[in-house]
Amino acid sequence: MDQKTQKQFREKLLAKRSEILRTSANPRDHGQHLEAGAQDSADMAASSSAQDFFFSLKGAERGLLQLVDQALERLQDKRFGACVSCGDEMNPKRLQAVPWARHCLRCQEMQEQGLL
Repeated sequence: MDQKTQKQFREKLLAKRSEILRTSANPRDHGQHLEAGAQDSADMAASSSAQDFFFSLKGAERGLLQLVDQALERLQDKRFGACVSCGDEMNPKRLQAVPWARHCLRCQEMQEQGLL
């Protein structure tokens, strides 16, 4: 992979990283500003359910941030673009769509089936 392409991927990954950190840092962006006033049991249940959803979203954001950071490490170590499982080169279109992808399509399918 040439330096220009590496730079483009680095910029894309850093932009995604910044986006994740920005939205995670401001809970109002996720609707977590639920009012704590007097609530009946239905309001409390809806509020609790919404909070559970937003906490899981935070977990998903943490996972995505970890994938982005790992992709940045692979870029730095000159391993970016190779599947972490089989070592084969990943399809450039896959990397353009999901630059933090760890697996080629074949290995990704195997992982989703629980075979990897």
